[in-house]
Amino acid sequence: MKKHHSIGHFTGREQHALLQLKNKIVTLYKPLIVYLIGCRSSSQLNRNCMAKPGTEEQWTFCCDVLVVLPEGASLPENAVQELKTISKEYGNIQLMAHAFDFVVTQLKEGSLFFCWVQSRGIVLYEKDNSCAKLPEPVVNLKQYENQVQQFFTGNPTYKGYNELKIFPLQKNTVKKDQAITACEQHILSPALQQKMTNFLKAHDARATNLHLREAMFEYVTSVTELGISNNFKNIIWVFEDLMHFFDLAETELRKK
Repeated sequence: MKKHHSIGHFTGREQHALLQLKNKIVTLYKPLIVYLIGCRSSSQLNRNCMAKPGTEEQWTFCCDVLVVLPEGASLPENAVQELKTISKEYGNIQLMAHAFDFVVTQLKEGSLFFCWVQSRGIVLYEKDNSCAKLPEPVVNLKQYENQVQQFFTGNPTYKGYNELKIFPLQKNTVKKDQAITACEQHILSPALQQKMTNFLKAHDARATNLHLREAMFEYVTSVTELGISNNFKNIIWVFEDLMHFFDLAETELRKK
């Protein structure tokens, strides 16, 4: 699963549909955050010699959205119907709405759905820097990808989404803890901080993250061909930790 922070890679038609939807949600319901979980679009072209000359194209857009609301607010029962009035092109719109404090609690308790959406969902709208007020994202969330796929694949309505918790996968933390202990006296040294600051000034955080992902892909490809080494998992965790660092760096630099 690729991680995206915007809808820039969507088609122009999809972006327009999402922009209209987001604007309507914001106008009607005054949310704090609007997450895009997923969307689907389809196009149908009709040709018939018995009909008027020409062709008829039907385009349909469907999406799943998590709406985070202020305390005490809620969506009306006819919210989906209200949103569908924007355009006849909207198909199924699935809305999940919860108060901000409820989302915070779910994240603290390790809800698979909310932790995954926080990290992998696309923020269509944010008010009052609300995303920064949520608990820190789960580190190395990618290790739960199989759990996400097993639960949500074939479950288009996300039934039971607020009940499933992150399964605490086992990982070899001994070596990692030893490494942290070995370098924790130096990790916050002024010289090292300055080096990293200079690095982030000279190299774009997002571009560096993309290079890391390419390197990890090449590494996985090579070990698949040559055979997986004993420290394969540890190396993958190092890649993920580095990518998580540059994700945070990109977010912090974007605020400035």
